[in-house]
Amino acid sequence: MINAAEQTIRRCDMLKNGDSVVVALSGGADSVSLLHCLISIKEKYNLTIYAAHLNHMLRGEEAERDESFCKILCKNYNIELFVRRVDIKSLANEQKIGEELCGRQQRYSFFEELSEKLNAKIATAHTASDNAETLLFQLCRGASVTGAAGSKESRTLKKVKSSVSYIKNNYSSDLTLEEIASVAGLSRYHFCREFKKATDLTPIEFINRVRCERAKTLLEARTYSVSEISSMCGFATSAHFSKIFKRFFLVYPSEYIKISRSETEDSNETDNK
Repeated sequence: MINAAEQTIRRCDMLKNGDSVVVALSGGADSVSLLHCLISIKEKYNLTIYAAHLNHMLRGEEAERDESFCKILCKNYNIELFVRRVDIKSLANEQKIGEELCGRQQRYSFFEELSEKLNAKIATAHTASDNAETLLFQLCRGASVTGAAGSKESRTLKKVKSSVSYIKNNYSSDLTLEEIASVAGLSRYHFCREFKKATDLTPIEFINRVRCERAKTLLEARTYSVSEISSMCGFATSAHFSKIFKRFFLVYPSEYIKISRSETEDSNETDNK
């Protein structure tokens, strides 16, 4: 995936030597992978990398854990992280708009402020379910982030998006490429080609991303063992699960549990003071 990202950067002339880049870091697999990709080419392009996390304050402890994870991740990589908290629910009610729209507006506003302040490009991760014209990431300087819009959906892209929905609903099953291609109404060859073109991920990479996102939530709950979560999320073995999870989140599942537990205890100690 890193090679594909660098090819996209060169092909679209996204980065120049010495650029500063702010990574929109949600704590999810896509944004963590994006950060990892940029760190991997940091020396080659002489990049200055920052990260930005906006806590929407909508998901309670889960949102707090995402923020904490971003802080720990950036500390480990010596990346300066900018965090902003916005009560999206209250703000959306005040502005009489939907929470999703309100959250998007606040994120873009935050990113644009940082872009101007740091004279930096903004890197945002996208998946097939996020945008009609899907790219691994978009980089922009000078233009509004909100201007990065998708093109009109093609018939093939709609088929790819139907496969994305199928994967998300059946990630715990033993999915095969033939099965998913059939859902999309494409041959295996054409499905794999169009899926990669639309998402910059192979179908297998996307399946693993969905599984790891679900596993991350289960690990935070600390109700099941790593082995149980591995099975619940569709992985054949715990060893394979650990390897894939680290590829997306840069830590092993057991390490992520420790991070989650540590942050929860710190939060409880703060509340008790």
